[in-house]
Amino acid sequence: MHVRRKLRRLGRATARLALGSAVMLALGACWPWSAPAGPTGAGGARLGDEGRFHYWLGAACDGVAEIEVELVERDGNDRRVLDTWRLAAQDDDGARLEHLTLDAVPEGFTEGNALRTDWSAADLIRIGIHSAESQRPEDGGRFYPHRPIRASVSVETFLADVDEHAGAWYVQDRGWFTEEEYRELADDEVYPFCAIPENS
Repeated sequence: MHVRRKLRRLGRATARLALGSAVMLALGACWPWSAPAGPTGAGGARLGDEGRFHYWLGAACDGVAEIEVELVERDGNDRRVLDTWRLAAQDDDGARLEHLTLDAVPEGFTEGNALRTDWSAADLIRIGIHSAESQRPEDGGRFYPHRPIRASVSVETFLADVDEHAGAWYVQDRGWFTEEEYRELADDEVYPFCAIPENS
């Protein structure tokens, strides 16, 4: 990752933070990137070999039918999708998925279209996982079949501290965790993609 690019992003982040603080003090508004209430399905991001974006769902998910990744640019309150990466399972019953690296098609999936945009050019990476059918893990969790499970990663926040957390995973709105620490997050209402409690 080029140092100049990271510095530009950090400069933009500082300016936006200052503006956001002023607006919050003036209007008593909530932070736009605050975590939603209730249990949240969230995985972790890591910088892989050659600067590739790597995402971990938090656990192996069976029956994944479709994967959709959007690279989003933010301009104030406006958002624009720069590029979309779509993958579909080769089997009607879906395929198992636990790790996803941008531009690397996971086993059991077919690429619908290739990414044309470098992920680091985006402000936000949105990841959507669609299941083929309901999956109920042994621990009592549930993989919802009728709605995609989504997560987002702020690129600026992720890159700001990535060099200081080798081997750890970045969870949006939560911070950096080892795999062992991540598994303890269920007590704090954060769950792997396919293990959200049935009654949540």
